[in-house]
Amino acid sequence: MSNWGWNRACAVIGAIMVASLAVTGCESVGIEGELDGSTVDGNTGVDASISADAVADSAPLTDGISPGDTSPDGEEPDVTIPDGQEPDADPGVCGDGIVEDHEACDDGNAATGDGCDLNCELEPGWYCDETGCACEAGHFGPACTPCGDCGVYGACNEGLDGDGSCGCEIGYAGEDCRVCDVGYAPVDGGPWTDGGWCMPNEECAETQCSDNGLCVYPDGGQLVCECYDGWEGDDCSANTDECADESLCGPGACVDQEPSALAPECLMEQVD
Repeated sequence: MSNWGWNRACAVIGAIMVASLAVTGCESVGIEGELDGSTVDGNTGVDASISADAVADSAPLTDGISPGDTSPDGEEPDVTIPDGQEPDADPGVCGDGIVEDHEACDDGNAATGDGCDLNCELEPGWYCDETGCACEAGHFGPACTPCGDCGVYGACNEGLDGDGSCGCEIGYAGEDCRVCDVGYAPVDGGPWTDGGWCMPNEECAETQCSDNGLCVYPDGGQLVCECYDGWEGDDCSANTDECADESLCGPGACVDQEPSALAPECLMEQVD
């Protein structure tokens, strides 16, 4: 290369170095300037000719954080669904001991036969509350089996500890409490019929048989008064006429006596 060429090359290189130093100096003092047709921001050093859309596209999102990102403190950020509604709460698990809105019960296990089944639904014959599960009225035993019919005058021995037997009221007996106990008489058809009941013998004799007989129910039929000697009639209120049998006194006169006498008085004719 000739001396002229070398001189020309050195001049160009020097000009470029001077221009670079000029731009750097402007940026350090916050002066905006132009170089080769480009506008330079003195604060950021960014070519101001870059479109605003390009800058916006490269800016970080400030409205939310993408799922999987973490916040500056390293914790998972709260996620809000697009419509502004919070996500549905965990519906809960059957068997956790907490009764949720969709559960009829929750006894803390997934077993059946204890009142609350594996789907947290009530089992037949049971009820459950915050204290636990137990038999409904009219059910007994560990499985809450339905009680039998104990009639009007009996009650089932119910509950988890019950045996299902019928406990009868005073004066009643039998497996279903439809029999009068010893010392009691059936009235109005007896307890085995609708409206029938049992009455103490003494009370029955007084009210039904005039206190002159006993209340009996032959073959389970209607009440009959079994009258004491000397009394007769449906309610034992009539004195038996002992003189009805004319043969008792023969030719003598018959005089009826009190029922307790059990026999008439016979008067013989006097012979002069």
